[in-house]
Amino acid sequence: MAAKSRFFRHTILWAMIAPILLLFVVPLIFGPQGYGPSRQEISGAELIFGRETHARLMKEAERAFSDIFIESGMVAWTMNAFTASGGAGFGFEDGYRSASFRWIEGFWLSVWQGVYRARLALTWFPVIAAAMAASFADGLAVRAIRKAGWGYNNPYAFHLATHAVIALFGLSLALLFAPVSVHPVVFPVIATLACTAAWHAACNFQTGA
Repeated sequence: MAAKSRFFRHTILWAMIAPILLLFVVPLIFGPQGYGPSRQEISGAELIFGRETHARLMKEAERAFSDIFIESGMVAWTMNAFTASGGAGFGFEDGYRSASFRWIEGFWLSVWQGVYRARLALTWFPVIAAAMAASFADGLAVRAIRKAGWGYNNPYAFHLATHAVIALFGLSLALLFAPVSVHPVVFPVIATLACTAAWHAACNFQTGA
């Protein structure tokens, strides 16, 4: 039932579109302003992970960004391409160069920010994966017990819980590129909510039979 829901399809759509909009469209508005981890965000990360661990994680993020995007020439190529002549000869060349440079600079700062936040979030991954698996397994056990006692698996609870998991996943992706300060603890909080939603989905799992 959930897969046929219009709201379900819209949830999936926006879970995919929101990160794309933040990555490609928002830099058109903000340019390079607001991107990159803020002082508050770095201070929060140092408080959570410790200064030495945070410094190591940042270096790993910098190395990953450099290996993938800088050493490959992608950054240099796009910076040159988007600051080349433009304006179609109508006197808009300077404005075109300025706007395109602001956009591409904001885009790459957004990508760097996403790599940095993703690296911090990955430190939680083993715990999150274990918690998600345990939540889903426990939910299935509850469902089996309920089924043995001729209990009722609520399709609407399954429907809403499935939506919640997808929406929270999309929110996590969107926060990687959002031009706002994001405390590192936000990601495990979102994961906790996702585990709760996964548990409810498993408790009321629908087979279609």
